[in-house]
Amino acid sequence: MKKTILLLCFLFYINLFSLNSYTFLIEKNGYVFAYPQIIECKNGNLFLSYLKKQNNYNNLYLVIFSPEKGIKKGKFLPTQIKNKIYYTFGFIPYVILKISEGKFFEVEALAHRGIYFHKFSFTEDKFTEILIDKAKKYRSCHCPSITFGNGKLFLVYLKEDACWFTKYEKGKWENPQIIPGTESKSFPELGFKNEINIEMRWAQPYLAYLKNKLFLFIGGKLFYSKNMGKNWKIIKNKFGRKSISNKYNRLISDNERIYFFYVEKKVKEKEMPVFVEGFEKGYCEIRSTSSKNGLFWSFSKIVNDTKLPYKVKIGGIHTPTKEVLFQETMEPEILDVKFSPDKKILGILWRDWRDNNPKIYFSYSENKGKTWSKNICVVSNKNAKEASFFIDGKKLFIFWSKVVKVTEKKYIANLYLTKINFRN
Repeated sequence: MKKTILLLCFLFYINLFSLNSYTFLIEKNGYVFAYPQIIECKNGNLFLSYLKKQNNYNNLYLVIFSPEKGIKKGKFLPTQIKNKIYYTFGFIPYVILKISEGKFFEVEALAHRGIYFHKFSFTEDKFTEILIDKAKKYRSCHCPSITFGNGKLFLVYLKEDACWFTKYEKGKWENPQIIPGTESKSFPELGFKNEINIEMRWAQPYLAYLKNKLFLFIGGKLFYSKNMGKNWKIIKNKFGRKSISNKYNRLISDNERIYFFYVEKKVKEKEMPVFVEGFEKGYCEIRSTSSKNGLFWSFSKIVNDTKLPYKVKIGGIHTPTKEVLFQETMEPEILDVKFSPDKKILGILWRDWRDNNPKIYFSYSENKGKTWSKNICVVSNKNAKEASFFIDGKKLFIFWSKVVKVTEKKYIANLYLTKINFRN
C-alpha cells in the first residue's frame, strides 16, 4: 500500500511539471517583503533570488531551480548586514545583475546606514563585499538602481536628502557624488520641507543606459548624462507628473529605445481637509511611452484593458482615532517590467483592485509598446504581495510572495513559482 501511494505521488510530481501551468512552493514561512526576483533562465534552469533572515542577518538567498524537474539548489551569500527587514512599500531594497555565466553583481541598501556591493559566483566559493557609501548617524541609504553599459556598472541610490551617483570600472568604485537637482528641496510637492521629511524615502530612482547616455527618473523629473555621469541635465521637468505616486514607475531600455511606465490617476471625488480624515476617489490607467533619445517621446499607450479603481484615505493631523498621519490606498502597483532575452517581447506585471480584491496581472507587447495584449490574471490570490517575472519563449514564470501570517512585529509569507503558457 505504501509503495502504491509513493508511486502515485511520484507520478503526480512528474506530471505536474509537464503541465502548461503549475505553481511550486519555493520557500515556506519566510518574510513577505523578501523582494523575490527572477534573474535569468539558462539551459532550462531559473536563477531566483530573495532576502531571507538567518541568525539575525538579512542574507541574500540564491536558488537555481529546474522548472521541468522541480529540483532546486540554494545558496546563502554570507553578507554581514545585521538589521531588521522593513516593508519596502514598492521600493527596491536590493538589485542584482548577471555579468557572465554563473557570476553576479549585487547592490544592497535595505534601510541601513550603508550601501554595499557584492561580487560573487554561484558555482565557486568566491565572494567580495565592499562598502560603497555610509550615511550619517540616524540616516540611511535607500532604493538602489543599477544599469550596465560600455563595460561599466552605474549606480544611483538615495542617501539623506539627495540622490547619489557612482560607477564601477576596472574593479573600483568612484567616490559617490550628489546629482545636482535631486536634493530634497527640489521636490517641495513631495513634502520634503522640514527635518522630519529630509530623507528621500518616497522617490524611488530608476537608472537606464542607452547609446552611451545615462537616463535617470526621480520624483517626476527626467535627467540625462552624455558623459557617463560626470554632468547631469534635466530634460523633462514634469515627466510623469500626473502619475499616482513616485513609487510605482519603471524606466528601462533595450538597444534602440528607452521606455517609461507610470500609473496615472483620474480623480472624480476629493476631500482633503487638514485636521480631519480626507479621501480621493476615481480610477487609474497604467501607461507606457518610449523615446529614441530621451528628448522626444511617443504618445503614451494604456496598458490596462479596463478602468482600475483608485481610492486613497488620508488621516488629518488631529484625527481623533489616529495619533499620526496615515494613508490607506487601493491603487495599481507596477511590480516588474522586463524584456524577453531576445528583446522581442516587452512585458509588465502589476497588481490592481479591479474586482475589489487585489490580483496580479500581466500584459505584453510585441511591437515595442505600440499596442498591448489583453490583461492576463496570473496570480489570483488576494494575499499576494511582491512578484517578478521571466519570459522564456511561450512560457511565463512568476516568482511571488503570499502573506500567510501577520504578527505585531513581522509578516510571514510563502514564496511560489508559477508557470503559465501566455502565448499560443
